[in-house]
Amino acid sequence: MIHEFLHQNFPEETYHSLQLGNLLYTDFEQITKGSMVILSSPDLRGANIQNHSPNHKIIKEFCDLYAGNWSLPIFYIGEIIPGADSQSTHFAVQEVTNYIIQKEAFPIILGGSSEQIYPIFCGLESDSMLNLTSIDSQIRIEEYRDDDSVTENNVLSRILSTEPCHLFHFANLGYQTYKTSYKAIDALQEIHFEAIRLGNLIDSMEEAEPILRASDLVVLNCNSIQTNTLNTTEPNPNGFTSREICAIARYIGISPQIKSIFISNYFEWEGNSMGQLIAQILWYIIEGNNVKLGYKDSESNYVSYTVLQEDKEIVFLKDKIIDRWWIQLGLDYKDNAKRLIPCTYSDYLQAVEGKIPDRFWNNLKKFL
Repeated sequence: MIHEFLHQNFPEETYHSLQLGNLLYTDFEQITKGSMVILSSPDLRGANIQNHSPNHKIIKEFCDLYAGNWSLPIFYIGEIIPGADSQSTHFAVQEVTNYIIQKEAFPIILGGSSEQIYPIFCGLESDSMLNLTSIDSQIRIEEYRDDDSVTENNVLSRILSTEPCHLFHFANLGYQTYKTSYKAIDALQEIHFEAIRLGNLIDSMEEAEPILRASDLVVLNCNSIQTNTLNTTEPNPNGFTSREICAIARYIGISPQIKSIFISNYFEWEGNSMGQLIAQILWYIIEGNNVKLGYKDSESNYVSYTVLQEDKEIVFLKDKIIDRWWIQLGLDYKDNAKRLIPCTYSDYLQAVEGKIPDRFWNNLKKFL
């Protein structure tokens, strides 16, 4: 039973009736379909930092916030107890994640090093292909060998080497060129994965939305955030600002496909504001998740645009209610459905100007 892996550390405070501390459920046995389940995994050994419990202040800050007009139940079920070694912790993370997924709920895991992507990914237990998005200042794609342990830098290779492999697409958001080998960028492109530089993303934050819309698991590595007074495992003078990362968090919450979120690589010292920022990131994720509940999908919402390019047609769909765009791949599936690729209005304008969007090619090549 998963109670063996968890330690309850709910703040003993008195809260206003509309503060989150008064609204959180704490009994994991009552988790219901569609609920959002927050839990902590404080094991930072994979980041070479030990003996920190980074999450108590974050949960306290989160409990102090006021809820929106939300309908989804929110649970906080405590901390995963670190095992004697990283492998034991990974087992616990996978078991707890899988328990929540089987309840058809939405796990949000706080803390720990990014190597825990692997047990979380495995815990999703899907027979279908999954899309993974990492918000990180680096592209981490070191080779994994059978006798290696899983690390932050080889976890993507570990997922790719698992048989059967359920990773369909990987995207990195916010990598910084001086922290990333050009060979890592080339390696991603060779297997039709994608990455967007920090500067390009800041200039056009909406470019993150279609990638997150198509994601099943999102990993927000706090090393991608501009540090200032924040504590991360790899201090970063450049990175996303607090406002930018909260905007991304709302995109994550609105995504109809995301099954789990992992916020990794931070720790607490007295006098810094990391706890407040993570609490607010959580708030925006939950806000976005509740916003999407008010949207009713219908064929009547969509307008189709066909762009002619020499010997081919590229079909775009626009949702006129929420102003989202898709590219339709000309591939039929068993159910005669067409595969839709989330895109932006900019992709449509490129096609109108005679340029085939990268998203179209990258996805088409995976089926050829």
